[in-house]
Amino acid sequence: MPGLTTDLIKSAVYFDRRSVGWPAGGLAAWAVAGVVGLLTAALVRGRRPAARRPVPAGQGGDDGHPDG
Repeated sequence: MPGLTTDLIKSAVYFDRRSVGWPAGGLAAWAVAGVVGLLTAALVRGRRPAARRPVPAGQGGDDGHPDG
């Protein structure tokens, strides 16, 4: 990816933007892949069951009393 950025800058500065197609397209593809990866990770994490929260003492649960 750093190579694509360097090629894009060189194309824009030295070659009057004549060959920016491939570097710009490659960077756009990486950006799309990154967004898809983030959305996929968000969906996967969103489907996981929530962690159980500890019940404070005196509000039920296992607080050491034999009746519950």
